[in-house]
Amino acid sequence: MANSTNQDKILTYLQNGNTISPAIAAHQFDCFCLAAVIGKLRKKGIEIFSQKIEGTQTKEYSLTSFKDSSDAK
Repeated sequence: MANSTNQDKILTYLQNGNTISPAIAAHQFDCFCLAAVIGKLRKKGIEIFSQKIEGTQTKEYSLTSFKDSSDAK
């Protein structure tokens, strides 16, 4: 379940210029539903970009646009 503590930690991680994936979220923040956290942050008006990780069905997220990403936002 996405709680505000995870939201705050993940937002800070992104604000520090990092890109986050579900694996990073699970390992570093004990967050096993990153998509839910990203959705809640977006509902708060925070612009978060995403792109599919090549060769997977997984997305990674960033506060800055990915180059040549047709999947942004």
